[in-house]
Amino acid sequence: MQLTCSTGGAGYSPAGQLLPDDVWRARHRIVLGVLWAHVPGVLLFSLLVGETRGHGLIEAAIVVAPALIATPARLGRTARSVAACVGLVTSSVILVHLSGGYIELHFHFFVMVALMAIYQKWMPFVVSIAYVVAHSRLSSR
Repeated sequence: MQLTCSTGGAGYSPAGQLLPDDVWRARHRIVLGVLWAHVPGVLLFSLLVGETRGHGLIEAAIVVAPALIATPARLGRTARSVAACVGLVTSSVILVHLSGGYIELHFHFFVMVALMAIYQKWMPFVVSIAYVVAHSRLSSR
């Protein structure tokens, strides 16, 4: 990665190259695997904390929605990456909700945001961080 000067010399930002298609697909498969694993994981966790099966199915369905967007190859890399990131951070929100706000479950956010770094793109990473910040602000009210 090289640093290039932005227009007008106002600052510096990282500039790099796109991942080759095969590398991106392999990394996206990993992220998708983690995302789809959260669907039964959310359902199981909801049952373990005493929620009804219906409640658990609704929570799991919320994770399914972005996973369905992230999966098909007809969408571009950015859309699929962002959808996967939204799904993983949403699973963090749901797990924190189901736990009643246990601080230990907040670490799930950190792991999911770190996972976004394997895309080596700003957009999925920034969307993940923005989602976490928005959730933190809204849940602290």
